[in-house]
Amino acid sequence: MKKNTLLLVIGAVCLAAAAAVYATGASAVQTAREALAALQEDYSKVQALAYTGFVDLDSEAPAALDGVLYFPVEDEQVKSMEDVRALLGRVYTQSKAAEVLDYCTGTTRVLTERDGRLYRADAYEPGWPIGPELEGAKWDGDALTVQVTLEWNEPVPGVVTLRREDGAWKIDSIERAG
Repeated sequence: MKKNTLLLVIGAVCLAAAAAVYATGASAVQTAREALAALQEDYSKVQALAYTGFVDLDSEAPAALDGVLYFPVEDEQVKSMEDVRALLGRVYTQSKAAEVLDYCTGTTRVLTERDGRLYRADAYEPGWPIGPELEGAKWDGDALTVQVTLEWNEPVPGVVTLRREDGAWKIDSIERAG
């Protein structure tokens, strides 16, 4: 009798553990979906400004700065580098936002400001287009690791790490999987 009771207790503990793991996994996926959906509009704008260049530019008012031809950005919400910093701060953690800003203003030099107005070089990069479907998600301490599809010409697996900062989920890293 004691043996049967012990087996029942062990079985119940195993079932409870399995249910907890399943619930945590489902919760991670749901949290990831909600977080990425909340970031989507601002993330798309970052992709256009920082990478693809799919933003309205004033082609009538170019400015050559340090050998690069720039055009004023015509966007109601993002008019200056201060606006770019605010946008990046809504999408990315502080460290990742600083990295993306440095990439745009230093490495690729696609963004600059002149007389308080935002300018962009007419250049294209594929950026980091996150597909609409999540492949999975898991908690990793205080971070959420999300398996996504990066929708380049040939879709490839990617990994997005989300962290809570200032009360909101933000992207801390994004990279190709593997």
